[in-house]
Amino acid sequence: MIKGNQGCISLQLLQSDENPNHLATLNHWESEVALSHYRNSEFFGHFGPM
Repeated sequence: MIKGNQGCISLQLLQSDENPNHLATLNHWESEVALSHYRNSEFFGHFGPM
């Protein structure tokens, strides 16, 4: 879902070597506006405050 958002240039899913249940995403956005749009999306809201 992240990669499908307008302005998302790349997305990586990272997994901890010590605990395979710990995951993180690393993504690159074309602009601060695109990132802000994603952060205000319904999808992002499901993850709670950062």
